[in-house]
Amino acid sequence: MTHAIDVAVTQIGVMEATGRNDGIPSDRYMKGNKLAWCAGFQMYCNDHSDDPKIAESVREFWRYTNVQEFEERFKERGLWFGWSIRPQRNDLVFFANRGRSDLGRGRHIGIIERVDGAFIYTIEGNLSNKVTRDRHKITNNRITGYGRLCEL
Repeated sequence: MTHAIDVAVTQIGVMEATGRNDGIPSDRYMKGNKLAWCAGFQMYCNDHSDDPKIAESVREFWRYTNVQEFEERFKERGLWFGWSIRPQRNDLVFFANRGRSDLGRGRHIGIIERVDGAFIYTIEGNLSNKVTRDRHKITNNRITGYGRLCEL
């Protein structure tokens, strides 16, 4: 079975054409909208997994273009776990601010590739205008919590 994280790995290196939320990320992850695309990237990865539970649970998420709305849908569906779980592979990690994503106000999201001791290793869309890997301390105060669509 192909999980969202497996799809995310295949997208590493995809980058914007001019650094303005454009090019392949805009077309592929945001259906042509030139918006911050970290959440759209996560939806693309989940939508292209072959787990039928995932596809059904996220199908309507495509209409949400920001991380805050995305987090609210997770909370409504009981998929939001804040700090109450130990993160695992394929969980989504929510950040309070964009960090190295787009400038300005807003939130950020990534998918966890692995957990190793005190760190989570992620794949994130729109991090320095591309899909790339990153590492964060589990105790990082930018992390607001985790969402889990399935157990691996």
